[in-house]
Amino acid sequence: LRTVPFNVKVPSQTAGGTYGWVGEAKPKPVTKLAFAAETLAIAKAAGIIILTEELVRLSNPSAEALVRADMVAGIAQFLDTQFIDPAVAAVAGVNPASITNGAPTAAATTDALADLLGLIQHFAANNIPVAGLTIILSEANALAMSFQTNSDGSAAFPGIGIGGGTYKGITFVTSNAAGTNVIAAAPSLILYADDGGVTIDASREASVQMDSAPDSPPAATTVLVSLWQNNLVGLRAERFVNWKRANANAVKYLTGAAYPPHVPVVGP
Repeated sequence: LRTVPFNVKVPSQTAGGTYGWVGEAKPKPVTKLAFAAETLAIAKAAGIIILTEELVRLSNPSAEALVRADMVAGIAQFLDTQFIDPAVAAVAGVNPASITNGAPTAAATTDALADLLGLIQHFAANNIPVAGLTIILSEANALAMSFQTNSDGSAAFPGIGIGGGTYKGITFVTSNAAGTNVIAAAPSLILYADDGGVTIDASREASVQMDSAPDSPPAATTVLVSLWQNNLVGLRAERFVNWKRANANAVKYLTGAAYPPHVPVVGP
């Protein structure tokens, strides 16, 4: 992806110039480029898990270490879904839209190669270089493609497996967050800001509302629990990250993909 800083205006080209053949002593066409300015504000994903002091001190293996690892994995899985789920719309001051929200879409077929060529045609038709294109799909669809064969028994998609891979210069990335969607993206046209990873902080002195949907803002009836008074330890995972399509056609996705694994027929 195209990495940019938070809260900095980044120019993105929205229209190109006009060019043509010019005869001898004839005037050349004069046009201008069109630009837009994009800014990625600070956005964050976070969560808190509460443990008892006794569990932290006496567990073996360490419960705190297990929870920390689970929180990092949980934030990653959450962001995977938020990044590519078409239903995720932008909420001002809270979260970005997914890269597929509002993007061009079409229904998948059972022919993976035809679907792939159709996605490529979208980028070619919009004058977006196909080189560097990335396809995001589920592990199940990637595995099914790896089983598909040509009439001579050779692999139809060599280089693609359950963990993704490359095919004809196109990168395939697997994520179960894709579900039955197959997403094609031009990474250079997707802006991405990130502070570097998940930060985990611990506290024994804070007071928290024990609710997965806490009051915002807190009301007079909001009940807060003192971690210090109740011998509790709070772990907070947080990641500052944001993204945005810099071009409306930078992403196209297919829906309802369930590719069959075509197994070659073995003769007598």
